[in-house]
Amino acid sequence: MYFSLPLWASLLLLGLLAPLSGCNEFVHMGQISDRESGFAINDARIEQRQEDGGWKRLGDNTDGNGKWWIMKDRIKGGGDIRITKPGYYPLRLAESEFIASVNLMMIPTGGAGPTDDIRGGWGDDTQRRPRRRLD
Repeated sequence: MYFSLPLWASLLLLGLLAPLSGCNEFVHMGQISDRESGFAINDARIEQRQEDGGWKRLGDNTDGNGKWWIMKDRIKGGGDIRITKPGYYPLRLAESEFIASVNLMMIPTGGAGPTDDIRGGWGDDTQRRPRRRLD
């Protein structure tokens, strides 16, 4: 048996389903990983700088897989975004950079810092050692 919808019914159905398929446009999702090990970082806090200088939490902390899910209407004001987690250097991004990013890496405080110059060459103990730049 062949079933055919009239043109007006097809357009009506398409018009009703189109808004439901666009839910991703209202949500910003991403994941945070450890730069050295590649493992997901859970329980990281994501905040945005407010006009008064304070920080507003944008949503829940990252889940056990390091993922965040934030409604885009909570990200407003143009202030910087700060991601913090004990044991890691804080990550600070412009609002536009945060919205364009879906995979971020955080540096553990026990590892190399953002200003460290890691050069090639292996020592006697076969470990790479970070060297601080003096400039």
